Amino acid sequence: TLLRTFCGALLLLGLWAAAAAQSYDQQFGYTRYYVVPGQEQALIQEFAKANTQYKTTGIPWHFYQFDDHTLEAVMPIKDLAELDRCMNAFKASLNLLPVEERVQLRDPAVRERSLIGQENGVLQMHHELSYFPEKALDFDGPVPYYEIVAYRAKPGQLANAFAHGRSLVELLQDIESPVGFEFCTFRIGGALNTFYIAFPATDAADLARRRVQQETLITPAIEAWQAKTRELVDEVRTVRGTYLPELSNDVEPPATTLAVVYEDRVKPGMLPTCVSAYEKLIAAQRDTDADVYWNASIMEDGRIYTWAPLDHYSDIDVLEEKIQDRNRQLDPARLGAAMQRFEKAVSGSQRWVVRQHTDLQYVHPDVDSPDDFAHFKQSEYTFDVADRERVLTLCRDYAKLMRQHDVRSNILFFTAEFGGPDNLLYVREYGRSKEAVDELIAAAEEEIAGDAFDEWAKRYAALLTPKTKTYGRSAPEIAYLSQN
Repeated sequence: TLLRTFCGALLLLGLWAAAAAQSYDQQFGYTRYYVVPGQEQALIQEFAKANTQYKTTGIPWHFYQFDDHTLEAVMPIKDLAELDRCMNAFKASLNLLPVEERVQLRDPAVRERSLIGQENGVLQMHHELSYFPEKALDFDGPVPYYEIVAYRAKPGQLANAFAHGRSLVELLQDIESPVGFEFCTFRIGGALNTFYIAFPATDAADLARRRVQQETLITPAIEAWQAKTRELVDEVRTVRGTYLPELSNDVEPPATTLAVVYEDRVKPGMLPTCVSAYEKLIAAQRDTDADVYWNASIMEDGRIYTWAPLDHYSDIDVLEEKIQDRNRQLDPARLGAAMQRFEKAVSGSQRWVVRQHTDLQYVHPDVDSPDDFAHFKQSEYTFDVADRERVLTLCRDYAKLMRQHDVRSNILFFTAEFGGPDNLLYVREYGRSKEAVDELIAAAEEEIAGDAFDEWAKRYAALLTPKTKTYGRSAPEIAYLSQN
């Protein structure tokens, strides 16, 4: 439970404000393939066989061919947990195919004669050490061309090299340099004292032209910076690569939002006592202007949900110490009183992370008031883990039917993630009252009735097993939100 966590100084209550206040550098999972010279095209054609199936995951990635006989796939990720999820999604996409089709996507003979080996890892791009010209580069979408220079810090100079790199960004901003770059280090794979400077461009000629322009702008301060650089790092190698659209999936990543959720199971007749416990905690929070926030809802079946949004799974670990610091700001006696009421009212609690699939939801364009989300019907379904992508497609298609018929309804989709069963789907349908929710659902079913809905209903019956259905409402009386 969220309240028990706060009072017990354990984890996660300050996620909303603290996570939002932090700035995260972009991370990339990568796989680098070392290719037998002359066999690059054969391996590209081999990899292309499975690309159509991999694209069904909706996950974006970019493939590049470099002049050192390597191919590299790069995938933007939020954290290592997302990397694992993406890898599992790729495997699951292939497993959806019949065995006879799956074996046609891989030719062991081609791979044996073309591929020397591969390397997997995670890169982190440091925004404060990277430079992006104010005038946009001359391309849209994926970077068509990269020149990547690897540097190795001299013994004992890594921290100084980073500080030195940070000062270059200011110097380049002062002269409005047209040459941009991305500063990347290894999180997994590679040497800890090695970093990459990646120069994006349209092609080699474009990068050369920008460098000529930059040379006319060089100041004595930049020349001094360059001389100092040679004392701190050694240049290891330079490679140049071009984008391979035939092996890439240039799509926007699925729009989802993570949240940590606490579920409290309230004893029969004890809801007022539980609400009073939260009210005491909120009063203590307000008195100290605490900046830890959560939202809440109350279910008819005796459950209370409190939740706070996450940017990354790893926020849980990052914020543990911060939560303890915030606890020390509150009056222990007042927290103790709240906890006594809570322990008396609740029979059990659990915590997990959910993912809201905002790219699948349907909210009618005319909805412009929080009152439209005051009440909801929550339906929970289980499904075969191997059918996860099909289930998400099912949700997307239902929202599409609603959109096509301009149904005045609001429906959100959630899946359980870390800490919960990985085959659970939550569906919430909203309205201004419990009765309004039922009326909107009935009207929607009538408006979208037809052959398309009948086909959808068959897929629904084959993929989802109903678990529970209940009603709930937004509970502002036990939520703690910013007053700004």
